Amino acid sequence: MTDQTDHIWITPTVPDDPEILAAIAEVTLRHSHLDHMLRMMVKSLTGVDVRTAVSATHRLGSVRLRERVQRLAKKRLGDGRDFERLEGILNRCAILTAKRNRLTHNIWAQQVGETDLGEQMVQNDDLEWEAIPTADDIQALANGIRAIQEEMNHARLHGWLHDALARTAK
Repeated sequence: MTDQTDHIWITPTVPDDPEILAAIAEVTLRHSHLDHMLRMMVKSLTGVDVRTAVSATHRLGSVRLRERVQRLAKKRLGDGRDFERLEGILNRCAILTAKRNRLTHNIWAQQVGETDLGEQMVQNDDLEWEAIPTADDIQALANGIRAIQEEMNHARLHGWLHDALARTAK
């Protein structure tokens, strides 16, 4: 006697909702902007030109970029309020990068049976399946990345970090 149960398996897939795909694309591009802003922080902290800062950090990922900025800031700013403020920004960057990584590096999949397709899912860090995030949730991440990138750019060009770097100019 053969088993008549429907066999179900999981297959990798791409979300079929264009709003979700657009939001994922925006997160990806905005995160590249965030990494570029970390490179510009290296520029501001060292006083080198853009080309030199970008070239010197070309192959560095987000973690190493944040480490470089932190090390340079500690050397340039010393302990104190300005350094602590920058560390807070870098910690927020790390949280956003982790969220981006979960979104773009974990497996998106769909249940497939012999006769039908099931729900789309994403694998979490514990290798368990959960519902895919909504387009609004993903867009919120993109907005958060944009906001911190803009905050960093303003701080280094016109704000508190610009002022702190001017005070410590050699």
